[in-house]
Amino acid sequence: MKTLTCSFGSDTAEVFRTLEHSLDIAHLPRPLLPNLRSLEWHEGYSLWDAFLFLGPTLTNIHVLLRNDSLSLEGQCLLAALRAKVPLLKGLSIESDSPTHDKELFMSDIICSLSQLCRVSCPHFVLAPCAVIHLASLPGLQKLHLQLKGILEHIPQTSFPALQEVSTIVDDLSTGGNHFLALFSKSLALTDVRISTNKIPSSEQFHHFSSMIAKHCSPHNLTAIMVNLTWELEDLVPNYALEVHALEPLFACSNLESLKIRTPFTYRRIDNALLAKVASVWLQLQELDFVVDYCSFHHASADLVGLVHLSKCSCLHSVSLAFDVSLSHTMLSMDRPGNGICHETLTTLCVGYSPITNPRAVASVLLDVFPNISSIDMWEGYGNEDQEHVDMCSSWVKMKELYASFVGIRKQERLWAAKTDHKM
Repeated sequence: MKTLTCSFGSDTAEVFRTLEHSLDIAHLPRPLLPNLRSLEWHEGYSLWDAFLFLGPTLTNIHVLLRNDSLSLEGQCLLAALRAKVPLLKGLSIESDSPTHDKELFMSDIICSLSQLCRVSCPHFVLAPCAVIHLASLPGLQKLHLQLKGILEHIPQTSFPALQEVSTIVDDLSTGGNHFLALFSKSLALTDVRISTNKIPSSEQFHHFSSMIAKHCSPHNLTAIMVNLTWELEDLVPNYALEVHALEPLFACSNLESLKIRTPFTYRRIDNALLAKVASVWLQLQELDFVVDYCSFHHASADLVGLVHLSKCSCLHSVSLAFDVSLSHTMLSMDRPGNGICHETLTTLCVGYSPITNPRAVASVLLDVFPNISSIDMWEGYGNEDQEHVDMCSSWVKMKELYASFVGIRKQERLWAAKTDHKM
């Protein structure tokens, strides 16, 4: 066995007591599974039992804590890693809530491990010495942690092999700048994810995107995500995301995923911007402008903008509240996509998107995007306003029509294939 996940109830603790007793009686050495490579353990089931599996072949450990502080047994387990798991490459310590009282302990543990390639401890604030140690590791590739209020004390360091970094900052303006400056020499960096505790303005986002273009190697970046550390539910957007705030990111010509999950309104996003996106980010796979179901805001872009995105041949997921009130120009076109058939798009999240002609929308989507398997939209959530009820009904009808049209199209292809075979 090379992988073990322990996520069962406390009634199984006796199983481990029996196993440990049997090992003692037979004078068998630990670990219990000598070929084990990966261990996942959920606290609440006694971390003392995890000691049975610590051994020199173990390279990956994931511990999920069930409270906001490390228990004595958890501290003992982590303290034993240096001696019992000398080749540890992946360490993930997660908690149900932020942990504030074990900064020095966790920092000491991090500093004692020199083979780490993947580190995830987002609920712990590490001391500067631990961050400096991580920066010196030649094989560190993935990093997920909280850098809160300490970045000013850390010199610029290299993180020579770092590819993916995800962290939590107080705000996007100051924390984001320090974050990017810290990783400015990470030439291998491809994936940047920042969670902020405060809602950013459009100007702060523009400053952040400008810093990415300045401090990172933009041509190497393939994924960028900005989100909040807390839920968006019932949150009314305070800022509109301006087009110029996104423009510095166009320097990232190889971008594959852009996710902005902060409560902006996206009314400034129009067809021209999506045309620019399609012309610059040719490798784009995911475009996610968080759809806020609790406020009735939508972008200026309509289905023409969505059709522009068909030029991104790898695109499989789009989230944006479009204005799906079709123009007379698009309605009069026999082939809205000018013959383009984009077969990779499978997920479309439209949120609160106005819709006036469900049949026409279904026809356009079928013509350009025939393989959409998931269409997610606002479903009313108890709103009894007749306009909202009608819009919800229109989207339900559109989904039914689209599914029906897809079935008809598949049947037509089967008939055509049979006819060609007979000829």
